[in-house]
Amino acid sequence: MSEKDIFHIDNFDFYVPKNQIAQQPASPRDSSRLLHFAKSGEINDLSFRDIENLLKPGDLLIFNNTKVIAAELTGFCMVDEIKKLVTVNLVQEVSSDTWQVMARPMRILKDSTKIEFTKDLSANVLQRDQMILLQFNASCTSLRKKISQIGRMPLPQYIKRAKEMCDEDKVNYQTIYASQEGAIAAPTAGLHFTKNVMDAIYRKGVQCAFITLHVGFGTFKPIVTNNIMDHEMHFEHFVLNKDILRQIQDAKESGRRVIAVGTTSMRAIESFYSNCYEDLNDNMYRTNIFIKPGYKFKIIDALITNFHTPKSTLFVLVSAFCGLKNMRRVYAHAVQKQYRFFSYGDSSFLERVVD
Repeated sequence: MSEKDIFHIDNFDFYVPKNQIAQQPASPRDSSRLLHFAKSGEINDLSFRDIENLLKPGDLLIFNNTKVIAAELTGFCMVDEIKKLVTVNLVQEVSSDTWQVMARPMRILKDSTKIEFTKDLSANVLQRDQMILLQFNASCTSLRKKISQIGRMPLPQYIKRAKEMCDEDKVNYQTIYASQEGAIAAPTAGLHFTKNVMDAIYRKGVQCAFITLHVGFGTFKPIVTNNIMDHEMHFEHFVLNKDILRQIQDAKESGRRVIAVGTTSMRAIESFYSNCYEDLNDNMYRTNIFIKPGYKFKIIDALITNFHTPKSTLFVLVSAFCGLKNMRRVYAHAVQKQYRFFSYGDSSFLERVVD
């Protein structure tokens, strides 16, 4: 098989029955299921509450403490003197009053179009390209407060229920340790953790560290090229301080495992140690790393993560971590065993397979 064939997007496709796409989270959170893929190739079906049994004293778990903003807004604009409904999803803050956004329907928005969200919050279209550049009539703390009051949690499009009616998502679509506001999607691997689970792993002697990577559009941007090598990631910002770097160094030098809770934690850590980042300031960096088969992992030994969508950069990432054949077998097993998929779905504990 040629290299072109190996990296063809169809290799990263698989079938998920619609009834296995989770529309609601497990309740309570830690009652979700957990698939354990061991580096020996063995697959075990567990409950997330069993996670402590897969961990060892001295393991270092790295969590992403980003906090999701209520990034989905609904407003109205005038088109040929007719009032039209517009849904806006915030993507990237450009300045204190300006955001890059995605909008539906996009075709009705022109340069200078005004969108009214409430009596005292509106925005004008500054630029229309692949995304929309919106300038609001508020800024800084005032703008964030208004957004939090009227915005909805930006749930993925495959969640088909009436999202605007579910206030519970403002709690459910947030990790219990979320503290740094700025993400437009949840680091969903962390949604399964409860206080009881955290207490149990601390008692076992597991170490925990918290980084921040604000999940952006780059994580979920679909691959539209036939060859995944041609896909370009968007940049995402992350914060990584010296204390955490010291913890990682100590763990690796003493032979202890470093375990990423979520692909965002993995991408931040591997970006830093692969020198695939731009240094901004105050321990802040940005990365557009795309981890794909052939990548040599520097730090992460195991990964806690949900089940990802077909042909996505995240499924490519786990295929790089454990091997494409292994991941296709794992996902086929998960479908057969009726695991729940995607953001509100079940979890997995994946051990790295060394090539």
